[in-house]
Amino acid sequence: MSYSKKQPLHYSAPLRSWDIYASSFLLEVRSDQKAKDHKVLAYYKRKFGWKSFPDLNVHAYESIVLTDLSKKILWVNAGFRKMTHYTAHYAIGKKPDFLQGPLTSPLAKRRIREKLKEEKPFKARLLNYKKDQTTYICAIHVFPLQNRSGDTTHLLALEKEE
Repeated sequence: MSYSKKQPLHYSAPLRSWDIYASSFLLEVRSDQKAKDHKVLAYYKRKFGWKSFPDLNVHAYESIVLTDLSKKILWVNAGFRKMTHYTAHYAIGKKPDFLQGPLTSPLAKRRIREKLKEEKPFKARLLNYKKDQTTYICAIHVFPLQNRSGDTTHLLALEKEE
């Protein structure tokens, strides 16, 4: 079979279907990541005796940060690296304020400290810095985690870039 130079071959079907495939693929990847996040939090729930933790399927987030009461990071999910460009190895043991910089609002930081004292879930927005020092607005939803006695033992932050 010979092809005429005047009739170029067009393969448009794979490109047209890619966006359909990609969107379903990305949904699958996100649900896999949420399932992994849920498994890790279920492990910590057993380890620390929490009554519960937030339903990850209800809340929109990119990154999860788990801290103890002294605000030292115990665990971050894979989304943390995607959002901040810092590895989990770098972040664990540090306080989340390493993400803040000269343009981070002192007022916003003070409001967060005040909300943490109330030991109730809250939302906040904060200007943070990525590893390359570019800034981003971080929307944070913080959940104090209580043990079976009702004492707050840890803080869970679900974060997303705005």
